[in-house]
Amino acid sequence: MNKITFLCLYLISSTQEGFCQQNLPAEQHTQHLQYHNDSNFEEVIHLHLNSTFLLVGESLLFKATCLSKFTNNLSALSTIAYIELIDENITPVLQTKIRLIDGVGSGDFY
Repeated sequence: MNKITFLCLYLISSTQEGFCQQNLPAEQHTQHLQYHNDSNFEEVIHLHLNSTFLLVGESLLFKATCLSKFTNNLSALSTIAYIELIDENITPVLQTKIRLIDGVGSGDFY
């Protein structure tokens, strides 16, 4: 029974044309890519710090830029960014949230 089923599936699959590699015009490829970007929007946040070494009592100033992953342009989708300062044991030490205006925000840890 299994051999017959396998043979039938093999004959059916070998006589069919492949559907996964369609010859689409470039305009349709662009439309598919745009649809994918619109429905699967991803963002990346970059932090720019004032220093990598601080002493006790100094402030850590930062600027956050939120970019679209696909276009690398500033993203206005998110309006709040959650920032955590973690130690070497991956334990949160300080947490804050900042407002993003047109993909840019700033804050500090004191």
